[in-house]
Amino acid sequence: MQESYLRAVDELRDAVSPLLPDHDDQQVLATVALLVGALQLSRANAGTPESDAILAAARAALRENPADS
Repeated sequence: MQESYLRAVDELRDAVSPLLPDHDDQQVLATVALLVGALQLSRANAGTPESDAILAAARAALRENPADS
């Protein structure tokens, strides 16, 4: 099971990396972590105002400074 998670992380990193061409691997992984975490938290709060707020906060963080996300 761990191998499939590792593959999924690699695939996500490979998908996000071209969108952040001037960023190193650590910044790309941080962005992937923010995206995945926001989605999981949003789903855990489905049907509540917090669900949309979580996604909006992640979106805003990425727009403000994608290099640090």
